[in-house]
Parts: sequence; C-alpha cells; structure tokens
Amino acid sequence: MTVFPYRASPGRPRQKRPTATVTIGYRRRHTIERMLIDSGADVSLLPRAVGAALGRSVDPDEQLSYLRGAGGGRVPVVYRRVRLLIGDHWMRAPVGWVQDGSPLLILGRRGVFPQFAVEFRQFEWVTIFRHVSELP
Repeated sequence: MTVFPYRASPGRPRQKRPTATVTIGYRRRHTIERMLIDSGADVSLLPRAVGAALGRSVDPDEQLSYLRGAGGGRVPVVYRRVRLLIGDHWMRAPVGWVQDGSPLLILGRRGVFPQFAVEFRQFEWVTIFRHVSELP
C-alpha cells in the first residue's frame, strides 16, 4: 500500500489536489515527477520537457492526435509507452506526450488503475494505492 498526501495547487494554497510521486522511465533514463491523479482522465499526460528528458523524440512527419479536456480545449499529443513506478510496483502504460508546451502532468486510468485499488480519502487529504497483489 502506498499513501500519497494531497498537495496545494500552485498559486492556490488552500486548494488541495490528489497527487502522486511517480518515477517515469524509458530505456535507461528516468525522472521522478509529482502527477495529478485524475480518475476522469483516460490516459496519463506528460509535458514535452519530460519526454525530452527521457530521450523521447517526435518524427517531423508524425501525425499528432488531439485530446479534448473537460473544459473543451484541444491538447496535441503523440502516444508513447513508458514505465511507471508507483510505490514498489513497475508497470508499462501508454501516455499522451503533450506537444504544445503545456506543463500537464496527469496520472490517468489506462495502464495504471487496472493495477491498483485507488481510494480517494478527501476527508483525510490522502489517496491510497493498493496493488492488486495486496488485495484479499
């Protein structure tokens, strides 16, 4: 079981959000990032700078996909697979690598939530991840 505290939003110290500290890996590189846990997001999102730090690149001829957010905006992404470490558990997951410079770091459901029972305890300001191997 891994417990992550809610964190204050940048510029809004009274607004706490569920976040997780996640190690993101590709080949022999990795980075540790704090990601917003978004149970409404189909896929996790990484900003362009994180993908570049991992050595990922985009072919100039590669077709961009566009995701629509809850607010209706369009976000240009290319899809990649990375390794994610949450607590003591590694998994491979698809991510949308954001190409417009947005600083989005979102931990979505695909590739992650099937591996864990995720419990949001807003009254305690924590999110609990229990790996499926730890469940009764």
